[in-house]
Amino acid sequence: MFLTNKNGKPRVNIGGREESPWEFNFSHSRDVAMLALVRGQEVGIDVEYTLKSMPDLYEVLEVVCRQDEVRQFLALPEVWHQQAFYKLWTIKEAYLKALGTGLSRDPDTVHLKIESVAEKAVMTFDDPEEESWQFITFEERPGYLVSLALRTEKKLGIRRFSFP
Repeated sequence: MFLTNKNGKPRVNIGGREESPWEFNFSHSRDVAMLALVRGQEVGIDVEYTLKSMPDLYEVLEVVCRQDEVRQFLALPEVWHQQAFYKLWTIKEAYLKALGTGLSRDPDTVHLKIESVAEKAVMTFDDPEEESWQFITFEERPGYLVSLALRTEKKLGIRRFSFP
């Protein structure tokens, strides 16, 4: 049976356990599809193809980021900019998808403090109730960046399965 969260995001109730239904999220880019599935915790996933040219990267950055994020971003070495943008974007989108709002909530309301994009992105929020989120970003295969957002205080573990 399908249930929905307060924002209308579907989840699956298997076996009558409404307190811990299966949460899921799906994303695709070109020929890569990703599915995140977890019991009883909000989850979002985003995958983006990162090898395409982005001549409007800085204009998009101004739309989806706050001014302090833009300043931190521009302080990075320029050779990192395209990959750093995709990391910022996939984390924001995975988080918004986990909430069930998707892009109906403005991405610039999600604030990423950019400490070292190559290593880690630390999420800070406007709303103090938005805590206990963990994020994992990885390259699924060359040119495909994936970010997973999960509301949990447990250490994240991922099992990855590939199908031809």
